[in-house]
Amino acid sequence: MNGLLKGLKQSLLGSQFAQNVAVIAGGTLLGQGLVVLASPIITRLYTPADFGVLAVYTSILSILTVAASMRYELAIPLPRKEEDAANLLVLSLSIVLCISLHLGIVVWLFGDQLINWLNIPALKSYLWLLPLGLLAAGVHQVFNYWAVRKKEFSLIAQTKLRQGFGIVFVQLGLGLLQLRPIGLLAGDMMGRSSGSWTLATFACRRDSQALKSVNIEGMRRVGYRFIGFPLISTGSAILNSAGLYIPSILLATFYGTQAAGYFALGQRVITIPMTLLGQSVAKVYFAEASNLVRQNPSALVSLFQKSVSRMLILGIAPMILLGITAPWIFKSVFGAAWIEAGQYVSVLSLPYLVHFIVVPLSQTLNILERQDLQFLWDMGRISIVAAAFFIAEKNEWNAIGAITLYSLALLLAYSCLMVILCYALHNFNTNNLDSQ
Repeated sequence: MNGLLKGLKQSLLGSQFAQNVAVIAGGTLLGQGLVVLASPIITRLYTPADFGVLAVYTSILSILTVAASMRYELAIPLPRKEEDAANLLVLSLSIVLCISLHLGIVVWLFGDQLINWLNIPALKSYLWLLPLGLLAAGVHQVFNYWAVRKKEFSLIAQTKLRQGFGIVFVQLGLGLLQLRPIGLLAGDMMGRSSGSWTLATFACRRDSQALKSVNIEGMRRVGYRFIGFPLISTGSAILNSAGLYIPSILLATFYGTQAAGYFALGQRVITIPMTLLGQSVAKVYFAEASNLVRQNPSALVSLFQKSVSRMLILGIAPMILLGITAPWIFKSVFGAAWIEAGQYVSVLSLPYLVHFIVVPLSQTLNILERQDLQFLWDMGRISIVAAAFFIAEKNEWNAIGAITLYSLALLLAYSCLMVILCYALHNFNTNNLDSQ
């Protein structure tokens, strides 16, 4: 643990940036490490089909969660005045509650039609969890960005640890009681909500003065000031999240929940190290880059370039090794029934490496308020991802064939995103020099 944190500090930027990344990564390492350690047991308590139900549920919920507060939470670190940030916080929480209530009504009225459309009857009994999961995840998401504004990265790390404990405790406990697949779904919801009370208590105690300044007029003012987030960034975020999670839904629809279960376990294993460092970098990069835009815009390009090179160095060797050994690892660790999940991981290792490098830094487009470019990229990504699965299904390819075509589509999409980020930074730097 200490060696990993020391390596992170030395290999990133050798600065406060790197130390903040290491703090968040440490909490995430412990929390997600618990999930990894418990996975060999969990895969023997639940079937691939159970994991398939979890994959579809979490895919739908994850797509919805990014729009739970209409992306206003992203604006919380940006205002100079604490009062404006506090109004954004309360505005975001109000939107989360409203959208969760509306989702509950939609599930109640149209749940059966959704199940028939997706052709996944196993999910029918668990749709009622969606609005509760959205409320829990949305509240946590909003308070998490308040902690980012305050640079309370150790507090964020604590919540990551609690999330890991919550997931493992619930999934193992209900699995031993043979409550399948509800144990997987309940564990996911516990993980999404864990730590929210700690973050909320921190905000209310430390920043009570700013929160007392919240009023309807203030929320209206900041809502209008950052209107680009709901108008442009929300649609883009939904498309972005759909591009990530729609494969699980399409696999379940075209190839059954077992194939979706293999894909879900593969994603759980391969994305945990990506999440460990990637999300940590994303949060700290967002905070640091937001400050640079306000105080030293010319340094933003240098921060981006250094981050790209260090992420490449950190990611390339583990991803190559995983791509070569994944089938053997999955068979040995999770059981012979899961070897196909390892084959999926081998096929996806290269595009996930590019994802690991680019995605944490894609917050650059939000910081530069270039949500238009993000929206265009998201439209392109989801189009080619969906096309890959429809082409595979039309030509009657098996699930491995569909995953291979999906892998090529991802590689193309993330390469294009890197080009877009460089273009946005070049324009920003040029405009900044012209204004001086």
